[in-house]
Amino acid sequence: DDVRSGNAIIQNDASGDNCIVLYPGANRAIDRDFVDQVLDGYGKGDWLLLQNEISELPYIVSRAKARGMFIVLNPSPADSRLDEVDLDAIGCFVLNEGEAAMLTGAEEDGETLIRAMRARFSQADIALTLGECGSMYLHGDHVVTQSAYLVDTVDTTAAGDIFNGALAVGLAEGMELRDAIGLASRAATISVTRMGAQSSAP
Repeated sequence: DDVRSGNAIIQNDASGDNCIVLYPGANRAIDRDFVDQVLDGYGKGDWLLLQNEISELPYIVSRAKARGMFIVLNPSPADSRLDEVDLDAIGCFVLNEGEAAMLTGAEEDGETLIRAMRARFSQADIALTLGECGSMYLHGDHVVTQSAYLVDTVDTTAAGDIFNGALAVGLAEGMELRDAIGLASRAATISVTRMGAQSSAP
């Protein structure tokens, strides 16, 4: 009640690409008591989707792991705070080329990056977004690729978030990998044809 909501000041260029200045606000005011309150009642088989925008991420991951939850992590914004997180507890990473390169030190090439992620996180699924080149999903040794849909881009601000959410929904509901990543790609594509963040979500 005594911390204002976060604010994102979003700058778009003529092609729809963005640069975001972030004031974290309440997102970085999360404490362990709040985490325990939120996770109470969840357990084995439940899914938790996280980003690196909030405080207490290492504690959240440890508590979710102890409860047997399946953890999906989008490590955005990718920074040194991720060093404190038990990344071996992550069941699925959803990340872009820059984030994968930061975690692995590999070159920013899709095939190279997804294999580097597999080498570092051998038990996790990897969903790698490649912008206009589409996306890839690695489960075990099986790779599914998804082409990008070519549309007139207005605003890319929420595309990653919408991809994350739609993919998690598809996987949690038991869709085949190809169908789940296709759903995520279509949802993100629709979002970039619309202005705004929340308002662009289909």
